[in-house]
Amino acid sequence: MAYPEKDLLEQHLLGHTLERRFVCDICGAGLKRKDHLTRHKQSHNPERPYVCTVCLKAFKRKEQLTLHFVIHSGEKRHVCTECGKGFYRKDHLRKHTRSHIARRVKAELSQHAPQAQHTPGHGQPHMAGVSAEQPPPPLLS
Repeated sequence: MAYPEKDLLEQHLLGHTLERRFVCDICGAGLKRKDHLTRHKQSHNPERPYVCTVCLKAFKRKEQLTLHFVIHSGEKRHVCTECGKGFYRKDHLRKHTRSHIARRVKAELSQHAPQAQHTPGHGQPHMAGVSAEQPPPPLLS
């Protein structure tokens, strides 16, 4: 992923280097930020106080209800520029867009190396080969 601003890249890199110092006292999960721990702890609470007035589906967090409610509008505001498929949520469009990228990369690889075969583990997250001791790459100025 390319970052248009240096501070966005720095924030991304911090996510790889920060220790998980905020620990959930319920399940032991470690999180990097205090606000993420607060949100995580809500997942242990069985209460779902935010209820959709249209379909009565209930949610633990208000933002989940807000994301859900757009479904009832019928308006798919987030449209793929490549194929025209519409989505209610921006994060769903982002996930869909990755399928186009993967298809293009696969086509490009097969064009340049037609003998290459799909190998187990291909496409793993970019951090798979990075150890905790390895320093992040230097930032471009």
